[in-house]
Amino acid sequence: MELIEKYFQRNDHLVYFLILLIAIGIGFYRYRLLNRVSSIYLWLLAITPIVELLAAYFAREYKNNLYIYDPFRLIEFWVIVWTYQIEIGVKKLYLFFAGLILFYIFNGLFWQPFFQFSSSNTWMMSCLMNICLFGIYQVAYFRNSSPNKIGEHPLFWIGCGWLIFSIASILSFGFMMKSTENTFWHDVAKYSREYSNYLLYLSFIPAFLSPQKSLNDPATGK
Repeated sequence: MELIEKYFQRNDHLVYFLILLIAIGIGFYRYRLLNRVSSIYLWLLAITPIVELLAAYFAREYKNNLYIYDPFRLIEFWVIVWTYQIEIGVKKLYLFFAGLILFYIFNGLFWQPFFQFSSSNTWMMSCLMNICLFGIYQVAYFRNSSPNKIGEHPLFWIGCGWLIFSIASILSFGFMMKSTENTFWHDVAKYSREYSNYLLYLSFIPAFLSPQKSLNDPATGK
């Protein structure tokens, strides 16, 4: 209980968990109406609070939560690639995940030793890949000649969330590397990533509330 009380003393943690719980609640309320992509993301959301609290526990007890965060980020990226593959139907998208795993191994061996340093290089690479994947998804949508509006597709909303968060993460990482703590640009970088994280999880709400259209729907002509 002490760990939980301490964790929620921070306002950003409170806001973050509130958004998460609202999104999870809406998702399970509409569970029977969700398509496959939304269902997968809902379960990812459902385990996210557990992962966050486990990370807080490891940080407190072992002074190292990388044993939680590094594997979870890889799982998260696997889900991203998997859901884009479901929508687009191109198995070559799995090469993105394979590429990230190879990069993670290389990074851990030569740049940022496994579980000793945060694998920020791998995180930045996954952000670049997220941007590419969303672009591929957009091209697939417009080539599909779908009669459905793009906002009716849950993956569009989630993809937008990841896009904003990825761009903000890359930019904020650069500013934080070049600036010192408690300076203007360091604070800008910190809050940019914080608020983009809120936007990421807020994007799940319209995704779960959307009509759940898919590029693979028979109505799209595929």
